[in-house]
Amino acid sequence: MSAPLYKIKVGNVSVTIWENQGRDFTTQSFQVQKNYQQKDGEWKSTNSFKASELQYVILACEEALRWKYLKNDKPIDDVPV
Repeated sequence: MSAPLYKIKVGNVSVTIWENQGRDFTTQSFQVQKNYQQKDGEWKSTNSFKASELQYVILACEEALRWKYLKNDKPIDDVPV
């Protein structure tokens, strides 16, 4: 498996950005997850979030979007909503 293009971490939430090569194009995919430690000390990850963690999800996703548009030399004002 190839290495991610970029990884953003906010609190216990991370967004990992992967590059996907198509036949005639290249695009990115974004994986959102949180890491947590169980009582036995083992680390796990999930894509399920508590309401109190949504602020971290939002901030991490905003940063990922900013990274994508700045990486592609597009003004951040041109981000579609």
